[in-house]
Amino acid sequence: MQLNKLIPNIDKKQSNKFPFIFLCICYWIDTYYNLGNKVIRRLQFEDSIFEWLTFLFLVLSSILLIKTFLENRKNKLFNIKKYFLITLSIFFLLWALEEISWGQRIFNFSWDYISQNNRQDEINFHNLNIIQPSLHKLYVLYCSVVSILCLIKKSKSNIFLPEKTLLYFFLLPGLYYFVGELIINFPISYQGAKYTYMVLRKNVFVFQEVNETLLALGALLYALNLIKKIEIFKNMKKLNS
Repeated sequence: MQLNKLIPNIDKKQSNKFPFIFLCICYWIDTYYNLGNKVIRRLQFEDSIFEWLTFLFLVLSSILLIKTFLENRKNKLFNIKKYFLITLSIFFLLWALEEISWGQRIFNFSWDYISQNNRQDEINFHNLNIIQPSLHKLYVLYCSVVSILCLIKKSKSNIFLPEKTLLYFFLLPGLYYFVGELIINFPISYQGAKYTYMVLRKNVFVFQEVNETLLALGALLYALNLIKKIEIFKNMKKLNS
């Protein structure tokens, strides 16, 4: 069996619906104001479960990719492409460390210059005053590019592309940030029976941590799928040699 027959079979799988279910459950819990609303929003505070899940998924992704790189660094099958593994591994690790502000609250250290120029008084770069205003737009761009890559037909020459099954892990967070930016830049108001209501800016991105967790889970699943495809590729090369 040829590798290019295996890859299309992987590509024909339907997109994973878990992100829809996960987000629906979170929004549904949030509608119960007496308890559910308080619980789901508390889980999104700094250093709460969603932030740590994001960190965990990204660190695992980084470890898996660097491990795969080290196992294949002398393998001539991948040539320059194998360095994509270490580049992506470093990217995921930096993303993870940014999520927890490089351990600022864990190790109780500070960096005054960064904190003073940070929207959240933290030691991270994505919330710097010069970056944070464009951060959500960068999320939209990132999610859009990855979503398009998910839809590209796969072959033996592009096994590094994300599978269609991962589409909604990136598309839904991208839509979340896109719609949020539209609401902030073009405020929505509607006339009720007695009053005019407007969507408050502070409520637009209350589910940001949830969507970041989805992105990180998508990264982990991508790493796992990529490792599986690399093993298939190596085994098929051995059989054909």
